[in-house]
Order: sequence, then C-alpha cells, then structure tokens
Amino acid sequence: MKRLIVLTVVVALSTVFANPVDIDLSPPVSNVRSIVDYEGNVVDYLLSGEDYGFSLVLTFNEIPKGAFVVFHLSPMASVTLNGEERFSVDVGKVKFVPFSLRYEVNFRFREDPQRVQDAFLTVHVGDSSGKIISNVLRLSFKLGPSRRITCGDVECVLNAMKSAKPGYLIELESGVYEGKLLEEGGKSFYFHIPSSGSEEAPIIIRSLDPSSPAILQGETVDKGYGLYITGDHIVLENIVVRNAQKGIVLDNANWNVLKGCEVYGIGDEGIHIRDGSSHNLITRCWVHDTGKREGRKGYGEGIYIGSAWKTVKKSGYYPVCSYNVVRDSRIGPGVTAEHLDVKEFTFGTVIEHNVFYGEGISGEHYADSFIDLKGNSALVRWNVFYRQGNDKIRDAVQVHDVVKNGDWGYGNYVFGNVFFMDSEKGYIVNASSGSVHVHGNVRIPSGDEYKGRVEKEEIR
Repeated sequence: MKRLIVLTVVVALSTVFANPVDIDLSPPVSNVRSIVDYEGNVVDYLLSGEDYGFSLVLTFNEIPKGAFVVFHLSPMASVTLNGEERFSVDVGKVKFVPFSLRYEVNFRFREDPQRVQDAFLTVHVGDSSGKIISNVLRLSFKLGPSRRITCGDVECVLNAMKSAKPGYLIELESGVYEGKLLEEGGKSFYFHIPSSGSEEAPIIIRSLDPSSPAILQGETVDKGYGLYITGDHIVLENIVVRNAQKGIVLDNANWNVLKGCEVYGIGDEGIHIRDGSSHNLITRCWVHDTGKREGRKGYGEGIYIGSAWKTVKKSGYYPVCSYNVVRDSRIGPGVTAEHLDVKEFTFGTVIEHNVFYGEGISGEHYADSFIDLKGNSALVRWNVFYRQGNDKIRDAVQVHDVVKNGDWGYGNYVFGNVFFMDSEKGYIVNASSGSVHVHGNVRIPSGDEYKGRVEKEEIR
C-alpha cells in the first residue's frame, strides 16, 4: 500500500563564510504533486515507493585532504547514487579548484509497519578527520494519505467515495460524471461521502487536472443533493457540482475543507452546512446561478449555514453549527436569495476576503440582502460587495433575532468591508434586532450606512 509524504528542504550552513565544499540540489524535486491542508494552503508530497529524484551538485572551493559525501537516512528509507545504493562516496581525488561533481540521486521511502510519521535524508561532505567541510542538506518527509485511487467513470467515483478510509486520495479525471438519484435514510442524493478521515490522514477527493475539473452532475434541479457529505476530515478540491436541487450538503460533518470548488445550476441553495456541522472551511470556491426551481427564487441561497428554528423542530436536526469559515470565495451573480444566510443557533462564523455580486438577488421570501446574520459572534470582515444596480437589495448586511426569548443574533462584527451600493439608498448594515459592532467599513457612494442596534467602534 502506498503512502504520501510531505517534503521540506533545509540547508544549514556550518559557517558564515564560504564552505570548502558547497552542496546544491538541481532540480529541486521530481514527481511532486500538491495537496491542501486544513487552512487551504498548498503543500507538496511524494508517493511512497516512488523515487524522489534530484541531482546533487558538489562545488569544491578548496582542494580537500580526503573527502567523503555522507548520507544519513531514517529507517525504511534508501538512497541510490548513480544507480548504486550508497551511504558514503569518496570524492577526495579533486586535483584543482574550483571543481564541480554531479551525482544523480534517488531517495525512496518504503511503507513503515510501525507507522513512523517522519522520514529524513541528510547529506554533507566530511574530510578524512571527520570534520564537516560543507553545508548540511536536510530533506524532511512527513507521512500523508495511504492509498491513491484514480477514477474515470461514475461507478468508480461512487464506489471510491463509499469505501474511502482515512488517508485515501481519490483523483477524478476530467469529464462529466452523471449520477442517478439514490435514496438513503430519508435523503436523496447523487453522490455521497459517508466515511471520515482523521486529522492526521484526511480523505482527499479532487480533480486530477485542476484546469479541467471533474463535474459531478445530477439529473434535475428539482430533486436530490448533488454531493452529500456526512463524514469528518474530508478535503474536496477543484470539483464542480451542478444540476441538483441542492448543491453540496454537509450533515453532522466536521473539519472538512471545500477548496477551489464551483457550484452552479442548482434548484435551491448552493452549499448548505447544517445538522451539527462545525469547523468547516470553504475557500476559493465560486457559487453562482442558484434558485433555479420554478417559484423558488427566495430559497436559492449561495451558502446556508445552520437551519431555521421551524425546520429544526420539524426535521430533528441538531441546530448548533459553530466556527465555520467562508474565505477567499466568489458568490454570485445569479444567486437568487441571500449570498450567505447564517441561521440562529450558529456561533463564531467567519466570512472574510470574499467578493459578492448582487445581480440576481430576487427580493422574494425576504431575500433582500447579501448576508443575513441570525447567529451569534459572526465576523464579516474584509469583503467586497457589488450591488450591480439591483434595487431588490435593501441592505447589504441584515441582523435579526428570530427566536423568541432565544438571544440569538447578538455580538456580531462587521468591519473593514467595501460596499459598492450604486446610490445613496440602502443601508450597509441594518440590525432590526440582535446586535452588531461596526468599524472601518467603506460605502461607495456615500449614503445610508447604519440602522438599528449598531454599535460604532473606533479603529485602533
């Protein structure tokens, strides 16, 4: 079974002056791919069992008195030099300077039955007395996912999602994967990820070619979830979901990452995080053209976090959804309800560095703002809003307490945002109930700014 490893390179200098021998890598890496961590950052990895190939270049600035290239390896690792397995190489026959030697090196890490989480390779040049006369090159490797599956048809995708275990990497070839409506536990969906990864070994599902992403497609905008996630520690990267009643739905799903995904052509909401789903990250995604069901424009939210109280009482969903983050994403155009609807019983939602396009907001079923805040302690910061001449948008951000004696809709913050509102009309923040703290927001052009239970703070 193959495992993946994360690679870092550290070069340590033995002195601040020029070394008698300098060690460099050229090229820095081969067979490298990219993966996403829980903050949405890209890191590199290498498949275990495959070679990490590079050229080791030694430049001699002085004639050495006997010299050896010394390799120090972690357990379960091996290195070959010009095709031969070596731990040291005699390079003490240099007759003049400067002089360069080039060696082709392959480093391989084998599956460790002890599940050791790190591997390393260090390289240095020492003289005949054992003194280090070069910089010390250290390559550090960290274990990652355990199995790689590549899919090119819908049956493979369905089976891979169903059987995934912690550490699986599932890569989808470019193309359209059209699912058939499935029923389970009273839910209808086209694709389902029921399994959980772990913090150390998430389940990663992504497009093999990010420039031509795989498309998960339903049969109709009137039925089913395009992708249903009920597991934890899932990374979904560069996947398109379209043509379903709801786009991506997370139920009782925690610590998941949706990165670089596109959701559009959806009957109701694009992405819904609900039923006790917390600590999820949506980053660099694009949600547009929702609310496509006939007569349902007021239910076409871009991203919906939590559930309405009346829905909770009817469905039995666990209402608390906490610390979900929407970052560096685009919402709209063509989103017919709120771009972000943050419901009661949610806590600590973060909405930052996003761009909102207002064309398409319908005004139906109270859909007359970019963002509705009905939970507590949400942060709306450093976003840009474009009204795009849509007079259905009454306010940019609205704050509400909709639960009788529930104390929800309080302690929210809206700051550092830019609102392009087209005219003087339309508040950038309207807290008809609940409460919100504001500072550092910019309205273009100047006009209506704040209304209701708004506390202005000084910028510090």
